[in-house]
Amino acid sequence: MDFVHLHNHSHYSLLDGLSKPKKMVAKAKELGQKAIALTDHGNMMGAIDFFKAAKAEGIKPILGCEVYITQQDMEIKTKENRYFHLILLIKNKKGYENLIDLISQGNLKGFYRKPRIDHKILKEKSEGLIALSACLAGEISQAIIEKNIEKAESITQEYIDIFGKENFFIEIQHHPELKDDRVQGEPVQNYVNKYLIEIAKKFGLGVVATNDSHYVNIEDAVVQDALICINTGKSLDDRTNRLSMIDGDYSILSTEKMIENFKHIPEAIENSCKIADMIDFDIEFGRNLVPVYDCPNGMNEEEYLRFLAYKGLDERYGIERKSNGSFKLRDGIDESSLVKPVDVILERTEFEIDTIIKMKYPGYFLIVQDFINWSKDRGILVGPGRGSAAGALISYLLKITNIDPLKYDLLFERFLNPDRISMPDIDIDFQDDKRDEVIDYVRGKYGKDNVCQVVTYQTMGAKNSIRDIGRVMEIPLQIVNEIAGTIPSKPGTDLTKTMENEPSFVEMYEKNDQNKKLIDMAMNIEGTIRGTGTHACAVIIASDKVYKYTPVMFPPKDTTSVISQYEGPQLEDIGLLKMDFLGLRNLSIISNCLRSIKKNYNIDLDIESISLKDEKTLKLYSDGLTQGIFQFESNGMKMYLKQLKPDRFDDLVAMNALYRPGPMENIPSFIARKHGDEPITYEHPLMEKYLKNTYGHTVYQEQVMLLSRRLAGFTKGDSDSLRKAMGKKKKELMDKLKAKFISGCLSNKSFIDQFKPVEGAKTPKELSEKVWNGWEEFAKYAFNKSHSVCYAYVSYQTAYLKAHYPVEYMASMLESISDNSDKVIEYISECSNLGIDVIPPDVNHSDLIFLPTKEGKIAFGMKGIKNVGEKALEGIIEERKKGGKFKDIYDFMDRIDLGKANKRTLEFLTKCGALDSLGHGRAKIIESLDDLLSYYQKKATKKKEIENNLFGDAMEDTFIKPPKLKNVEEWGFLERLEMEKEFVGNYISGHPLDPYKDILNAFCFKGRIDKEIAAIGKPLKIGGKINKIQYITTKKGDRMAKINLLTLNDELSLVIFPKAFKQLEGKYRVEDIGVFTCKVQIRKEMESVDLFVDEYMSYEEASKLYEERTNRIRISVNPENFNQEKREVLLKYLIANRGEKEISFKVKLPEKEIYLKSETIRVNGSFKFIKGLKEIVGGKNVQISF
Repeated sequence: MDFVHLHNHSHYSLLDGLSKPKKMVAKAKELGQKAIALTDHGNMMGAIDFFKAAKAEGIKPILGCEVYITQQDMEIKTKENRYFHLILLIKNKKGYENLIDLISQGNLKGFYRKPRIDHKILKEKSEGLIALSACLAGEISQAIIEKNIEKAESITQEYIDIFGKENFFIEIQHHPELKDDRVQGEPVQNYVNKYLIEIAKKFGLGVVATNDSHYVNIEDAVVQDALICINTGKSLDDRTNRLSMIDGDYSILSTEKMIENFKHIPEAIENSCKIADMIDFDIEFGRNLVPVYDCPNGMNEEEYLRFLAYKGLDERYGIERKSNGSFKLRDGIDESSLVKPVDVILERTEFEIDTIIKMKYPGYFLIVQDFINWSKDRGILVGPGRGSAAGALISYLLKITNIDPLKYDLLFERFLNPDRISMPDIDIDFQDDKRDEVIDYVRGKYGKDNVCQVVTYQTMGAKNSIRDIGRVMEIPLQIVNEIAGTIPSKPGTDLTKTMENEPSFVEMYEKNDQNKKLIDMAMNIEGTIRGTGTHACAVIIASDKVYKYTPVMFPPKDTTSVISQYEGPQLEDIGLLKMDFLGLRNLSIISNCLRSIKKNYNIDLDIESISLKDEKTLKLYSDGLTQGIFQFESNGMKMYLKQLKPDRFDDLVAMNALYRPGPMENIPSFIARKHGDEPITYEHPLMEKYLKNTYGHTVYQEQVMLLSRRLAGFTKGDSDSLRKAMGKKKKELMDKLKAKFISGCLSNKSFIDQFKPVEGAKTPKELSEKVWNGWEEFAKYAFNKSHSVCYAYVSYQTAYLKAHYPVEYMASMLESISDNSDKVIEYISECSNLGIDVIPPDVNHSDLIFLPTKEGKIAFGMKGIKNVGEKALEGIIEERKKGGKFKDIYDFMDRIDLGKANKRTLEFLTKCGALDSLGHGRAKIIESLDDLLSYYQKKATKKKEIENNLFGDAMEDTFIKPPKLKNVEEWGFLERLEMEKEFVGNYISGHPLDPYKDILNAFCFKGRIDKEIAAIGKPLKIGGKINKIQYITTKKGDRMAKINLLTLNDELSLVIFPKAFKQLEGKYRVEDIGVFTCKVQIRKEMESVDLFVDEYMSYEEASKLYEERTNRIRISVNPENFNQEKREVLLKYLIANRGEKEISFKVKLPEKEIYLKSETIRVNGSFKFIKGLKEIVGGKNVQISF
């Protein structure tokens, strides 16, 4: 006798399911069972994975769901409207459509604690479904438990009316451990089964046995119990008032065990196979469900695609299509000015159009170009391209991308392989503050029910699995953290790999039984789904209502947007159009910067038309001044840029691809070859064409593809198959392509004729093998050139703006990260380096957001002031715009709405410096605030009374003179700064270390200390003020210390171990300014860094060393603003500070700069002298060489 499990839960049953679909199917196969069902709680999220896994193993997949059903209307959302369980199985295609609809409606309309449906909608959508009466939580079972057999029979009849006798089965289970206080004297399951069998006989219904499996093997029971505890916040030992299935067997049982459990009713086993045989359904994969695009003028999609492509040829290249169908260059355009000859451009265009039509994807491109060009027409910035889509010339012609693929040797087949039909994948970047507008446009155009966002499954990671199991086992946190700390933090790490590669983890595992049990259980729950979320960018656009193809639901805690229950790859498998609408912060930065440029200078800067040879921009990269520059702002990148000195855009493209783990090793050689310090070599002369731009290094996947064609005659499709096989390590395909490559090289006359022996290859065959082997190694970190070009282009745009409009750019940059105080500090520091003043929030200059002023400063956004409401600020700004700047505190108090701006608001505005421009002083306003408020509140009340008085009585004399401000001493510089930090989160008008920053900057590392800096492995000098010292005594009795250090960029924690502590004891104390030399070490567990002190130098010692090391001093002067009086002051100052240091001048003339070295005067180079010199000529005009 055979048996099929028809009631099974996977880990997609988020509260209590442990089984993974593949393991469920494997178990069924192991047990010799021909089919198995998936019936998760209230969803079908696992359907595609389960279906594929079953088909792959030759097992018949049965899809279904254990739905929640209410007796009343599902939209009545009260506790009284109870929900029950019901098993629904898909019988055929119509059943699939109906179950998807039911689950979607249950989630969107019936959700109340659970996604619920009701009898009414079930009756409407019952066709093609088989129903089982479910477990003890089913309606019929619950009526039996309530001793209401009449009701149980009534519900049975109702289900018969809905499904028909042939499609409704009474479900019985064997769980004698279950209890219910309403049933005494025997197990509740036995009691219910007895009546269920009687009801089935009375109504002529089939009975079917199930086991309600929640895990695969009985050994998993304790792990599943732990999973329930994780999801309910309980512990394993606490069995009171919590869901637990530990006392029963809810595994996928063998056929023999099921026969034994139901030997008294063998037809319940037989019916499981009968139901399985009734199922006739396959999911259709590979369909094209892209909506049909509404083309103008009666054109079909193919015709309109050609029309737009030919229009793009004219707009992009000046290649005009004549009425007879031929093409010609417009008058005045020289063919040599084009990136490729006309016939090459036309050939590529036709090839791409024909391929797209052959693959039946014209509609896809039309849809994408539509919403991209809609966005551009409305001033929404769109990225130049992203990923392989930039390799398609059609994308460029339709203005989907803005990178010319012909110019950069980007490949269409990297995007669409003509030899293998697959859904295209165009990812689009929009400025992040306008992304939702684009999605709303798409919803409006294609119908809100036809568009939805995509689910993402949140799974249990390696470290979280350890921590969660540790918590439910109630193991001390210190032990759990110690175990978790041995797990690497790099992406892709799992506990199995950790066990294989990390001796410290194995040591913890073998330490004791408790650790072993914890880790074993963690390995079992790792990868299980613990929740759902909304994919950051994926959007589905369907030709019909989305829930005809995928069940949908609301995201957690959100009822405003709808998401699919299938993930992105699964949606693409069934043929739906998935687009990635990405929000890119840097595009918003560019957009805001352009707006400020227009406002301040009345310049309409077209950022898409800037020169890629701009010297000022390339110099910014060469000088490593890339803080705030997209993709190029890391410390390591800055270091390499200074060495590389990029003088062309292609260098930036290459660096963007090389600066990542693996290819980074080639950067020193890449730099050396650029500067002629290392010879540029090619393994074969034919390779020079595609490797010349990268100085002989293979950097991009596209280079491998092009070289495979040039060397071995690969087709376009072959070359893309090679790329994919290398990237995904498909050995069988790689072996096949290797043989084809070597054969192709040896059949290529040019390869043979131009061959020259190189190291490791004395024959053409050996060379072809050497090239291939190099590519196999390269495949580990090969990068997509299309993506690198696109992102280097966005980076270049940001660098151009920073180089030419630094104030506007940095203001936009600051606004983009205004909610991240660490980043604000970082970028304010960069403003200081650029000589840009960031002024505190100011009621006379600031808006809600960071904005550049016409005086070349940046006004701190007032919404950054803590605990001050936006409505109050908006009222102040509106009044300033209406009535002009506020003259003083009296004018300010008289004009603002004191109903919105209360005492606390005014207090915080004062303390952070926002009222400084009123000209009084913060202390005076604070001390006088009560009097001012009392006066102006009464005045406002009286004014309102007068306005409401029909006769308009005049103001009383009591409101002629406001109270004078109290005469109190103003706060000091440091006190004001601390107030700013308290109420804005940052020092703005200055920094406590400003008086010391020249010395500190001369010796200390200036950037943020991160993992990249630690990886360099060199000690760092870190300077600042000691805020706090914590002394510690080790277990051995040795003394050590932890120091909290305020630096110009950050607050850091330094550790002084006992050895260094002995050497440095007594050399520093709280409030001291000094320089610490530290080792930097990556902290494995937190992915942050630790700083260990080796040496210390006091500020006084640093000042002395500064003078000793100062070698030359250069002063920059502009004769136009450096008059005779200033020259005399400077000369006297230099003479008064004679010494041994060389002094020179850079004189800025209108057309050139000249350099003059003083032959008669040398100066002392002391810090005091340098400080005075900067006061005379300006800090930016003094350059020190050590």
